[in-house]
Amino acid sequence: MEGLVLSLNDKERMRGWIIRIIQVGLAGDGILHLGSFGMAIYENAPATAVLTGLQTLLFFTAMYFVGHDHTHHIGEHNHD
Repeated sequence: MEGLVLSLNDKERMRGWIIRIIQVGLAGDGILHLGSFGMAIYENAPATAVLTGLQTLLFFTAMYFVGHDHTHHIGEHNHD
């Protein structure tokens, strides 16, 4: 039974890998949306360009914020 229990360090390492995989997936999807944005501009489709441009920004913003959960505040923290 002890082999099935993960230590806190193992859980943090696993969490880090999962977050990194999600960030890479969001970045890849953002790059695909960036390509769609460029193709919409090339094809003179302004409505499609605006939508895919917004989606591109959303994916890159999400990629940046995933993993930034402010865990650097250890212990009690006051904003007085």
